[in-house]
Amino acid sequence: GSYNSNIGSISSDDCLFADAGNVVVNPGSSTQTPCEVGSYQPYTGQIFCLESSIGHYVSDTGAISSEGCMEGTYQPDTGQSECLDAAEGNFVSSLRASSQTPCSAGSYQPETGMTSCVLSDVGHHVPSEGQSMQIMCPAGQYQPQPASSECIMANPGTYSSAGATSASPCLPGSYQSEAGQSGCVLADPGHFSSGISSTAQVACAEGNFQSLTGQESCQSADRGHYVDTSTATEQLPCYPGSYQSLMGSTSCVFASEDYFVSDAGMASQTRCPSGESQPDIGQAECIIDPKESNSMMMIAGGVGAVILVGLAVLMRPGSKPKARKGAKRVRKKK
Repeated sequence: GSYNSNIGSISSDDCLFADAGNVVVNPGSSTQTPCEVGSYQPYTGQIFCLESSIGHYVSDTGAISSEGCMEGTYQPDTGQSECLDAAEGNFVSSLRASSQTPCSAGSYQPETGMTSCVLSDVGHHVPSEGQSMQIMCPAGQYQPQPASSECIMANPGTYSSAGATSASPCLPGSYQSEAGQSGCVLADPGHFSSGISSTAQVACAEGNFQSLTGQESCQSADRGHYVDTSTATEQLPCYPGSYQSLMGSTSCVFASEDYFVSDAGMASQTRCPSGESQPDIGQAECIIDPKESNSMMMIAGGVGAVILVGLAVLMRPGSKPKARKGAKRVRKKK
């Protein structure tokens, strides 16, 4: 603990105590030795140095004291010359810390030597502790709150894109039957979806049809047409001999007796014209009335008889046409 640098000393009074920050280990030493980095000595006349304790350090030789680690740093070992920066995903909030603390789930820290962690943003999450970055909520999930450890699954009838803070409803004409989806499904032809947040499409009922995708309603069958099945993608025209005066019908009506429907897709029947009739239903044309037919035959027969009599008279042998009164005769030349 003491030394003497002089030669020829005759008294122990000539020995000097080691200064603070120094030691003399061996007897008869002529010099003192400074404490190495990581150690210190606050007293004089000492034979050994003190190691810095955990949470402390000594960066210079000949130190008389140790220094406590600052916030954002720590030291878990004794006899160290420096402190360690808190690693990414960790923090140190106190002085003289001997350990770092991992960021809890829902928070993160991308830098070293920090005194606190960063809360995850909305639309993001941090699922476990000690993370250096936050994670964006994937498509089909969302998160409206900061500091979250997980994202929320979008319900059926809704969807979400990546990083969403809320789920969006499926619009009319679309639907979504499953949870956690990134988009909605357009209603098929023959179907519709009328409201928002629909979880299923609805089949068009009989009397209605829909030829397009992504529609919020079905179309009623037009007059002169019908739809006799559900999920129909087109309407059908009434056949000749039938008609339909109403919209949204599932069948057509046969033409009544003495009526007809000549073309397809008609909304009304037509009465047979005068001189024609139709004893059956569901016909495309009328027929000539039997009485009218007999009358026409009699008239035609009478006209034919007159013509025949005239021809017979003209063709009789020896018959000559009489000269008209007052007509001049023409003499033949000799």
